[in-house]
Amino acid sequence: MVKRYAALLLASALLITSFAGCSGKKEATGGDASNATQQTSANAADKYAKEIKVTAAKSVKETVNVKDNQLAKMLKEKFNLVFETTDISTNDYVTKMSLLFASGEPPEFIYNLRPEWKLNEWATAGYVKGFTVDEIKSKLPNFFKMYSEEEWKNVYGNIRFTNDKVYYFPGKQSSTINMTWVYRKDALDQLGLTYPKTTDELYKVLKAVKEKTGKVPYVAASTPQSLWAFSGFLQAFGMSELTIRELSYVDPVTKTFVPYAFSENNYREFLKYMNKLYKEELIWKEFATATNDQTKKFKTQGNGFVEWGYPEKLTEYENISKSADANAKWDWSKDIVSAYTDKTYFKRNGYFNADGIGFYANISNEKLNRVLDYINWALSEEGQRFHSFGVEGLTYEMKNGNPVYLEKMITPLKATGEKPGEYAINGYAGFMTAHPGVNVTYRPVYGELEKTFLNRQNYYFFMAPVMWYTEAENSKMADIQTSINDTRDEYAARFIMGQVNPANDADWNKYIDTLNKLGLQELKKIRTDAYNRANKK
Repeated sequence: MVKRYAALLLASALLITSFAGCSGKKEATGGDASNATQQTSANAADKYAKEIKVTAAKSVKETVNVKDNQLAKMLKEKFNLVFETTDISTNDYVTKMSLLFASGEPPEFIYNLRPEWKLNEWATAGYVKGFTVDEIKSKLPNFFKMYSEEEWKNVYGNIRFTNDKVYYFPGKQSSTINMTWVYRKDALDQLGLTYPKTTDELYKVLKAVKEKTGKVPYVAASTPQSLWAFSGFLQAFGMSELTIRELSYVDPVTKTFVPYAFSENNYREFLKYMNKLYKEELIWKEFATATNDQTKKFKTQGNGFVEWGYPEKLTEYENISKSADANAKWDWSKDIVSAYTDKTYFKRNGYFNADGIGFYANISNEKLNRVLDYINWALSEEGQRFHSFGVEGLTYEMKNGNPVYLEKMITPLKATGEKPGEYAINGYAGFMTAHPGVNVTYRPVYGELEKTFLNRQNYYFFMAPVMWYTEAENSKMADIQTSINDTRDEYAARFIMGQVNPANDADWNKYIDTLNKLGLQELKKIRTDAYNRANKK
């Protein structure tokens, strides 16, 4: 008891210190809604007569200055609901949320929950509230209706916990394909180069750009899991682009189940390749430590010519590059880079997003039901339209039956203008899911991506494998998976930077031996059993 009390005191002290450095300020999401903060709208139903205040936390990459909080106004007028939201930098999110849970004072509503962000550990510890399927159908019918019967089998199979409950609600992917390689077309045109199809060709292109410009061709960073900076390269070597989160995958060519990707030979080949790029300064050397702001600043200095990214954001890429070169022109590649000549792996989106919303286990029923009413509305056509486009006449207008942003708003084809975040709306990505009109009026490029990559000869995509764990397996995994992944991340940075040599058998074997001592073989068995259990014929 003494040790537990001391630990809580330490967690509380750390929490106070860490929150002083939060990227955003704690603000009442409903508190700056002018007159709406003083009275309940006549439109609110009788059951919303009482104002409800709920604490919330959100992971943010960068802070947007909100000038007209339409979200706060809507929440107050429709639901008499006020969110007191704390923005936490994505780089510090897991650490600070863990401290909040340990202190016993976490937010009641959580915008960002992910399996790889300690969700399983938090659920096992009883910090996060779980829901049965029947409760979902009753409390969030629009969430359940988002998916077809076949889709729901896949979604539930991936998000269910060992007790058959769901501890987070991921939004639905609104597109089949949304990523490919994007690049500085103007720079490659000047060099007489086309975008490469193989990793060998990519190396030559990056080297030519480096020699011509003196800049770093590939710029990306991701902390604390630096491998996210190179997820497109993982895919080139035959691993799912989301392997960092999912850990296991089924090879769509061989149909082989791989229980832990980061001990396989193709992962080693990936490390050799990245080390080669690192040594010749073809990738940014700060990939494992830089913040989002530092990464963006480095790009504004003229660095970054190639990226695994989103074609819908071409104007955003151009806007950053034009800080150093007014003639910068970005385009998306019609070919996916591959380490193989007879097969190319590409990312087809799963049925659900990485992020999901959730609740603190001890949230009151009164607060929980009010927020669930809002979430269920957010998943209706009206709610999707609000979160994707905002308010008619203020941020969008209707054309041919579809919402279209007003001319003043920024879009993929227009680099300047007002951002949706300035109105506290999510914009084209929506909240939980985007409005269907987004793919019609805002990002029709998604249709082009589908035509380019789906059903293309020798192109193969991954789908997240469904895995069912027992309670004992999940408990055991929680003990060993975190330490194994932490070691993976540590070694990944060291291998790429050449502190240990991925081409040296002794160094590689030492890495594998370290994972084995931490329980790798047991982890593989657990994950294999979970896969076989969920996919038995």
